[in-house]
Amino acid sequence: GFLKKDSSYTFSLYLNRSNIYKSLSRLTLKEANFNSPTILKIWGVNVETQQEELLAESNAVSHSQWTRYTFTLTPRTGDFDEIDLMAYYAKGYERKNGNLLIDNCSAIEKIKQ
Repeated sequence: GFLKKDSSYTFSLYLNRSNIYKSLSRLTLKEANFNSPTILKIWGVNVETQQEELLAESNAVSHSQWTRYTFTLTPRTGDFDEIDLMAYYAKGYERKNGNLLIDNCSAIEKIKQ
């Protein structure tokens, strides 16, 4: 894997939330505005073993301007050759409709020890 156990890496990207994101609600089957805050979870994945580890998560993204977020990724349970970026419910907004926009991801760079 390119992310080695007990090594640290830096990774940044820009996050945003659209104020208007209309879609069909599966709950009501009516059009709804999916604009509740969300968070970003960054998972390390070992494709061969299917092992996963949550490496980082953002604070709630409730703003509609592009904002840079920088994360330190330090795998503790194994080596990973893939990361998955997952939008997830922000605390207090579980099961609410939200959206998360991602742009300008940096390279993942090892932090020299």
